[in-house]
Amino acid sequence: MVLKLKTPWRDGTTHLVMSPLEFMQRLAAWATEGAPVRQSSRRSKLTMPDGRLRGLSHHAGGPVTLSFPVTMSILIHPGQPLVIGHRGAAAVRPENTLPSFEHAIDLGVDALEFDVRITADGVAVVHHDASTARTCGDDLLIERSTIEQLRRLDAATTFTGVYAPVTQTVIPLLDEVLALTRDMPVIIECKTVDAAPAVLWALRLHGATRRAIVGSFLHDATRHARHAGVSSGASRRDVIALVLRGLLRWAPRQLPYAAMCIPEASSGVRLPIGRFVRWGHALGIPVHIWTVNTAADANRLWDLGVTGIISDDPGTVLAARAGRCGG
Repeated sequence: MVLKLKTPWRDGTTHLVMSPLEFMQRLAAWATEGAPVRQSSRRSKLTMPDGRLRGLSHHAGGPVTLSFPVTMSILIHPGQPLVIGHRGAAAVRPENTLPSFEHAIDLGVDALEFDVRITADGVAVVHHDASTARTCGDDLLIERSTIEQLRRLDAATTFTGVYAPVTQTVIPLLDEVLALTRDMPVIIECKTVDAAPAVLWALRLHGATRRAIVGSFLHDATRHARHAGVSSGASRRDVIALVLRGLLRWAPRQLPYAAMCIPEASSGVRLPIGRFVRWGHALGIPVHIWTVNTAADANRLWDLGVTGIISDDPGTVLAARAGRCGG
């Protein structure tokens, strides 16, 4: 006899039916998906002799003391369904670039989401992949390249949409993006653990700690934010813990993060979004879902109680919200 496991949630999604062993294998694969085999330490490249972090266009004097107020923004306390630009407006502009963020802001998004990595010489840059091949054509590893090398590349090289830049589209500094976004709420995804201290330092410099959620698949990266008093998203480990609670029907009494910024499915595991939303509502924790690019999917998720739609095509999702709200 083959034992089958049928997930107990009822949120309108397709139920998962597989053996317990296969389910745990898929969870394990999801837990390690995208994680580095070895997390290298580059403390000497990230810090100045006096303990200050490198990688920004300016620094405050004295050693770093990371102690910030908890985020008070619409990402945590929403008054309406939110539309969040994924890497700016990645469907119509080169992702994670200043033109992409500018376009999303012009469209009227409520918030922006973007990714941060650290260069070989300790500079915090906004880029998703470990390599520049997909976005810039040339294959350079961010962590093994200097900022001078990376800024020679054009981040619009492989973009196939309608976009006619007047000048080169460079990989932006985190510093530049925070300056551009001003008071706009942001979700910052740390792609490596050592990106977290640089992100926290930049948020402090820009007075942006109250408008940010610091997220990461990597639990140690989100732990940096939590220890500093900055609102964090759920890590992959946090989400797996919720999945297991769902199987056992154990609702959490409290959670250590301020928001769930999660996909609908990963590695063949479809997450019980409806259950997560109910638990989140009970604890005052919103659920933001990526990546959603159609009006139908956005409306379906909003009907489930999801708060934020993180989209490559925020124009389409903004129109869907306007139709929903009659405006």
